[in-house]
Amino acid sequence: MSGAPHEDGALVLYQHPPAWGLPTTCPRCLAAHALLRWGGLGSFQTDSGGNSAVSPTASLPALEDGEAFVGSFEGVRHHLRETRGRDLDAWLGDGARAQLAAFNALTEAQLCTATESALWLDQDNYQAVTKPVFVAAHAWFIGWRMADRRRHAARTARPAGATDESLLARGSEALQALSSQLKGPYLFGEQPTSLDATLLGQLLVHLYCPLPHHPLRDVIAELPNLVAFARRGAAECFGELPEPIVDGANGTAGAGNSAKGPRERPAKRTYTPAEQAFHETSRWYMIGIAVATTAFSVLSWQFTQDHYDFIQDQIATQLETQIDRLAEEAAEEDEE
Repeated sequence: MSGAPHEDGALVLYQHPPAWGLPTTCPRCLAAHALLRWGGLGSFQTDSGGNSAVSPTASLPALEDGEAFVGSFEGVRHHLRETRGRDLDAWLGDGARAQLAAFNALTEAQLCTATESALWLDQDNYQAVTKPVFVAAHAWFIGWRMADRRRHAARTARPAGATDESLLARGSEALQALSSQLKGPYLFGEQPTSLDATLLGQLLVHLYCPLPHHPLRDVIAELPNLVAFARRGAAECFGELPEPIVDGANGTAGAGNSAKGPRERPAKRTYTPAEQAFHETSRWYMIGIAVATTAFSVLSWQFTQDHYDFIQDQIATQLETQIDRLAEEAAEEDEE
């Protein structure tokens, strides 16, 4: 399915590249991590190549589980529930399920849309932070193309007529509502739900991504229970992470804040065999593009040069013919 050298029958989560101290830059990929960890499936492999073409839905996250291969966060959640019997929402009663559905709709329509807009549609953020992550993770053209596709998807999902101000207001409203719902360790009590996974992915990106223009991070900083939830969820699902830009239960700026100096450069990554294979494919793809471009340029120049020479020959022949004819006419006039 993916063509990547994973172990036979392994559970493999395909995700976008890591950055900023997070295992992936994608909020929904982080949420899929949380589904697997909180669902008791901690033993899985990750492929951080960021190649959405391997996914059946052409989007990440995607999950390979033996012969099954599903794409999107909802696809992963459905697969874990139906095939693995891992449903984080199974313990909820009817009333709580209705609340869950309402909060899910609110989060998707308002918070997730505002997050995608901040990451991909704000020009300063895109040029300074999100686009360079993809360009650095892959060969130049591949990274540029992947970033462009992510931006196009965010632009397509943006509601018609929405402005940056309206998206910020709606995202802030969703965060306030989720903060009010969070009265225990998780949104609905003592156990996490699929909505907790979604919220964790959203919060971690806002707390770690060093966007130059990031008003939603300021909103989160004023909601200390959300900051505490994100730190606790990160420890449960990802282990030890660097300090976030918004730090501590009081929501103050942390050591990672760009205003207090550059963030510590992360250690050089060790790529998995699958990631190495994808990078090698990207490298050969770029070499192929370079060869094809060079050949096209040479052939185009050769065609142009040959065509130019042909035209010059035709002009010269016609001039010689015209000169000969004029010379003959002049000779005839002299004889007369």
